[in-house]
Amino acid sequence: MLDVCICTHNPRLDILAKALASILKQTADGDLFRVLLVDNASEPPLDEAILTNFAQNGVAARMVREPRLGIARARLCAMLETDGEMLLFVDDDNELAPNYIAEGMSFASSHPDVGCFGGKLLLPTKLRPAAWIQPFLPYLAIKDIGDEPVIGKSPTWESWEPPTAGAFIKRSVLALYMQRATRDANVFKLGRSGSRNLSSCEDALIMSGSFSLGLANAYDPALVLHHHIDLKRFTFKYLLRLMYAYGTSKAILEDLLRTPKHNSPSGDNALTMLRKLIAAARQSLPFGIGMAAYYLGANSERRRQNKSK
Repeated sequence: MLDVCICTHNPRLDILAKALASILKQTADGDLFRVLLVDNASEPPLDEAILTNFAQNGVAARMVREPRLGIARARLCAMLETDGEMLLFVDDDNELAPNYIAEGMSFASSHPDVGCFGGKLLLPTKLRPAAWIQPFLPYLAIKDIGDEPVIGKSPTWESWEPPTAGAFIKRSVLALYMQRATRDANVFKLGRSGSRNLSSCEDALIMSGSFSLGLANAYDPALVLHHHIDLKRFTFKYLLRLMYAYGTSKAILEDLLRTPKHNSPSGDNALTMLRKLIAAARQSLPFGIGMAAYYLGANSERRRQNKSK
């Protein structure tokens, strides 16, 4: 059984409706999956009637409420409320292609050594951000690394590691994350918490469980979803805040995992950092400034950690 979980906080209701409708349109048999909607402290609370169409179409669906704000809290709630051998996380602004679940279940069946996997996360055709925004898109959960599957293992982030949006995750990987979350409150420093806290990397913490269990992570290009990003996120002020938070989150993630600091903002020497900033600025000047904020956030968090030890 596959559990399809949507975690949401104060969603744009028209976009959430698209996400839910895309799940109803799946070609996979409705008996093979069930739906869980986690309302994470929305104000006002979501009406359970939003799931009425699922029952009418023979798909099991229910809502639970997680009053503690934060996507990490909401995802943990989803894990605790489900028991399927695999879980698919769908963000509240994700529109799945009709074959998404069927393709994912097929990929899981033919790749038993993969613990977590996802696919292409594309912008809807009507969303055309300015050229200077393009380099920021991977940090906004837009991903397309080609038309060939990529599978690999690594203790640090690599291109095959999926973001949580649209990710299929084995129960054994979820169990490892749940164990970590129960013994270390620092887990909840990662991930968004309302509109003000833009922390991230809770997905990387989850996916790291694959490597710990000797499993791989993977990218399956046959999995396609459209990410309906709020236009409010296409502003320089927002993106600057986002990049600073990414740097901070990456340093927290490294501390939680005790991983090597290569491929990391806090592990670069001054010359490497300068080269990366120049390369980023060549893509767009705002992106160069954004990467400077990324380094600033990481180094600030690393100094804080060193003082507390």
